[in-house]
Amino acid sequence: MRVLMGLCVVLLATGLALATPGNGNGNGNGNGRGNGAGGSPGRNTGPRGRCDPTGADAPFIAAAQADIAANCDCAGAADHGDFVTCAVAATKQDVPKRSCWGKVISCAAESTCGIPGAVLCCTADAGGSLECEVIEGGCVACVAPDGGSACCTDPSLGGPTSCCGSSGVAKGQACGEATCVLQ
Repeated sequence: MRVLMGLCVVLLATGLALATPGNGNGNGNGNGRGNGAGGSPGRNTGPRGRCDPTGADAPFIAAAQADIAANCDCAGAADHGDFVTCAVAATKQDVPKRSCWGKVISCAAESTCGIPGAVLCCTADAGGSLECEVIEGGCVACVAPDGGSACCTDPSLGGPTSCCGSSGVAKGQACGEATCVLQ
């Protein structure tokens, strides 16, 4: 439930939920004719274009991740939503390209931050389809599906706090890290 609430915060904060595109001038569609409600003036909508998290955009993503680590207090967050809200603000401040925002913010949303006792549970079904999820109840609650496998990483023991692992942008990477212990 907490993860779902955090995802809702992400959607609302990033404007992904039924948002009207705009150019920040308040006219709603970026054509400059003032024909509808739009984004507030001065809002950082960022440049458009494809995100390159391992190339040109990597320094900005790294800056956002450092800002989140320094200022959003994963372990001490009052709740998951507070952590994600902080991560959204840091990302929008540090990452100019709007197409990269979702990569950083979704990794914060898929984290244990603000959820006491939560761990990352990675499961693979019999066909090899991999899934990482934040679960409560510790690693004992991480159970392999029929014919599949599972591994668990506990942030309180030095494991990553996000399903994205150390990369910060590649969903599921935590499942391949050495801290993920087979169940």
